[in-house]
Amino acid sequence: MTVFRTRSPQALFLVLLLTWAARETDAQFVTTWMDIGEMHHGYSDIGAHNDAIMGQTGLNWPAILRGSNHYRAQAYWIGVKNWTDPSGQPWDYRVARNGLHVDGSSVFTPVETRLTARFEDTEVIVDGVPSFQYNQGTQLSPQHDKLAIVDDVDPDLPADRVIYQRYRSILGIDTERWVYAYANEQHDDYHIIRRRM
Repeated sequence: MTVFRTRSPQALFLVLLLTWAARETDAQFVTTWMDIGEMHHGYSDIGAHNDAIMGQTGLNWPAILRGSNHYRAQAYWIGVKNWTDPSGQPWDYRVARNGLHVDGSSVFTPVETRLTARFEDTEVIVDGVPSFQYNQGTQLSPQHDKLAIVDDVDPDLPADRVIYQRYRSILGIDTERWVYAYANEQHDDYHIIRRRM
């Protein structure tokens, strides 16, 4: 094990500044959790999670147990040939990528995220206090908070819950993603993911 020691206040300040900057970058993206059934997973609004941001949290199965995460890595890459960027610079090849040591903040922009449910959320109250409360404006950490606030209720939904996300790359390509999940005990341990560009 390597231990970092310094007597220099400037080095300590630099380490703290870099740590703060990394947290500020993490906060600009939202992770929406599909949290019904036996499997839970968070979906980033830019297509994939940086492994440093998400850590080892995700693909929780069976989700009721602590430490049941099976998530390791995720990436999303789009490549094009003969592309000219907005400044007029030509590129023989250009790749927009996110995940696996890249945070995607310079190449992907979230456009829309919506969580739709077939049924209203069940409100659980214990001793007069709701079991889950979310305060708008609270910074949540994807490692600890499974944020899943239903935006719409649609009784005709083809699944019990659907996450819809649209994000844009620097290449000018929009990607749409739908994540479907079911609460049925025979079909609650998988998610169906569909993408369209």
